Amino acid sequence: MADHGSWPAGQAAAEWRAGWRLVVASTLGYMIIGMSLYSLSAFIMPLQQEFGWSRTLITSGPSIYAATSLFGQPVIGWLVDRVGPRPIGLAGIVATAITFALFSAATKSPYSWIALWLLYSLSAQLVLTPVWTAAVASEFEAGRGLALAITLAGSAISGIAAFLTGPCSRSARCSFPGRFS
Repeated sequence: MADHGSWPAGQAAAEWRAGWRLVVASTLGYMIIGMSLYSLSAFIMPLQQEFGWSRTLITSGPSIYAATSLFGQPVIGWLVDRVGPRPIGLAGIVATAITFALFSAATKSPYSWIALWLLYSLSAQLVLTPVWTAAVASEFEAGRGLALAITLAGSAISGIAAFLTGPCSRSARCSFPGRFS
């Protein structure tokens, strides 16, 4: 690794001019990670009322997600090294969107909830840290630290969005389509 003073003057600025779109896209992709985890609390009460489930069952999803990540992320890292982050990230966005939408098909069976979280967790492996950071790190050298920091802030952005929209989804229901609107 080069020391801080070894990059030519202006290299970081040139990297940002060429790669800012990648950082924005990677930040948006990384925002997907927080989508399910940060928004779950808004749905605990409606799920309890609809299905009679315990909070323990409803909040078991993030544990399934974590266990899946423990084993899935090394595989995804290996795939990123073999085929690159772009095809994995693009497939992951589609797969994660589809499996997230499948939560609306939950039935009264606790097994359906666990199965939905397992499906979602498997697809979400394709949009976790190795995909976005590999893409950004491959295009930035002098500006890598800032580019990665902005990318990784995507999860925090989704957390803030969930916080700001949570009261809306719990009380006014706004205009969100679906079972709980």
